[in-house]
Amino acid sequence: NKELLGGGDEPPATAVTGPVNEIIYGPPGTGKTYELKARYFPRYTDIDSSAAQEDRLEALLGPLTWYQVSAAALHDSGNEPKKVTELAEHPYIRAKMRFQNRHSRPDQTLWGNMQAHTLPDCPNVNYGSRHEPYWFWKDGQARWSLAGDWEETGQDVIDVVSQLHELPQMS
Repeated sequence: NKELLGGGDEPPATAVTGPVNEIIYGPPGTGKTYELKARYFPRYTDIDSSAAQEDRLEALLGPLTWYQVSAAALHDSGNEPKKVTELAEHPYIRAKMRFQNRHSRPDQTLWGNMQAHTLPDCPNVNYGSRHEPYWFWKDGQARWSLAGDWEETGQDVIDVVSQLHELPQMS
């Protein structure tokens, strides 16, 4: 049948573009599995339901740390300053919670991770053990935003957000 073989007037709905037989290789711990989940699952997996969309979010965001997912959510929001309670409702944060099978609110986790990665000269965070990367800033109204050189050191997070924006949207 001409239509089954893809010879019809319209291209097949699941046409694959780019290389299909690509080998990902390298020593242990170099990000092969992360690369596979982050780059290739979205390209070669159909999204047929909102459950599949949630699975895709979890596959891309689950391997990230909490501070990386927090940065992804702020970046996705146009870096508009947000309170932790607002940030906790972002789909990226909710996907990370599902990935970890957590049912309680993530507020304390978000606070702790963002405080640990807040610029050292931020006067609104009283947290002694800050460490790099310094990506966050907290204003006087307890709203968080991205700051410092986060775009330089957080390119992997920016790439994940770009991949998430490329996903087909559910209607």
